[in-house]
Amino acid sequence: MDTQSHKIQLCFRQNTSYQKAVNRLAAMTPGVGSVAPIAPDARRVAFSGPITPDSTPSSMKRRLAPFLSTRPLPEWWGPLFEASGSDSVFLSPAWIATWIAIYGADFTGSWVHWEVDGRVVAGCLLVERVLRVKGMPFRSQFLNATGKAHTATPLAEFNDVLHLAGHGDTVARDFAQLLRERAWGRLLLSGHEHDSVVGRALAMVGGVQTEQRMQPSPFVDLRALEDRPFESTVTGKSGTRLRRNRRDYELQLGEIGVRRAADLAEALRFFEQLRELHLARWTDLDKSTSLAADAVVDFHQRLIRALFAGGAVDLLRIGTAERPVGFLYNFVVRGKVSMFQSGFDYAPSGRRSPGLLTHALAIEHYRQRGLREYDFLSGDAQYKRTLCNGERELMWTTIYRDRPWIRLLLAVRRLRARMNRAIELPQAA
Repeated sequence: MDTQSHKIQLCFRQNTSYQKAVNRLAAMTPGVGSVAPIAPDARRVAFSGPITPDSTPSSMKRRLAPFLSTRPLPEWWGPLFEASGSDSVFLSPAWIATWIAIYGADFTGSWVHWEVDGRVVAGCLLVERVLRVKGMPFRSQFLNATGKAHTATPLAEFNDVLHLAGHGDTVARDFAQLLRERAWGRLLLSGHEHDSVVGRALAMVGGVQTEQRMQPSPFVDLRALEDRPFESTVTGKSGTRLRRNRRDYELQLGEIGVRRAADLAEALRFFEQLRELHLARWTDLDKSTSLAADAVVDFHQRLIRALFAGGAVDLLRIGTAERPVGFLYNFVVRGKVSMFQSGFDYAPSGRRSPGLLTHALAIEHYRQRGLREYDFLSGDAQYKRTLCNGERELMWTTIYRDRPWIRLLLAVRRLRARMNRAIELPQAA
């Protein structure tokens, strides 16, 4: 047992209110392995214990090196990303390096890679930071360029251990073993797919409890459209609404087209105009957005500079020559477009939808360029349901380590949730 865990357990034993709470819980509920959800969109599953993985082939060797934010990416990351065929910009060298430059000083951790016969076949970055949950310190572990820093951070999706084809199962088993060997109280895995290396490793990690939030990730398979203009493939009420929306806009504003930023200066200018529209909309809705944070803006400006020359980032302006309807900030990796951020002009829209028009024209723009997919990334929205012809599922998973003090904390939290629900119930007359 580490010193921090010992101190926390001692604190609980000395705190009589916690002890009373646990005693009451024991009388009410057998076991504490499963805790009621915190939020409606969260799912919690109790683990019965780790699954013993198959032995790792002797030819595969795991290597670890300390993570230091002052050092560049390890030399194997770029070649591995290219050889893996990954279309996730969130695993690209530019994304990882930019994130480290802005947020890396907040974290410690390790670079991990796996070799077979001297060739790197998989790798990842494991970072950690001590975070407080209800006042209790948790050593929290994160995968790749994710984690809660002192300032707002960008959202990363399609997160996984980079790996070459044919090595996923073996890497998943050894990755689970590595996680069991490391010291952490919470493991937070963001934006991963169920059948990813991360997803396969989860069942082998073990823990007292997991919390899982799932989000749809709608997309448009551009290859399925073949030679047909995108608008003609949207049928029924959705198609009628889409075409009427465009006609109404063009009757008011004139012919609307798509302009792709021609150079870096124009791309950065489009990004700033997008941000202004985005902030105005979210302010009207009285909601917060990460684009209000200077650190996030700095991150994206650096990333645009890093990716623009290679064509991996697109800034699009949709509108007339005189007036924009919307802006899109997209990533383009191996024929896949990831729609990351948007800004729309709602002023002249009335009942019309600037988002619907912007995305429809952008999808057609990419179809004509011969790209294969337009991914809306995570989140549910009416315009996504109207336009998509496919959907994936991304998961955000938190695993709590099976430790006595963590069981106690979860037990108390469950008791508090039950007591709060009981207070909220209407009293009998």
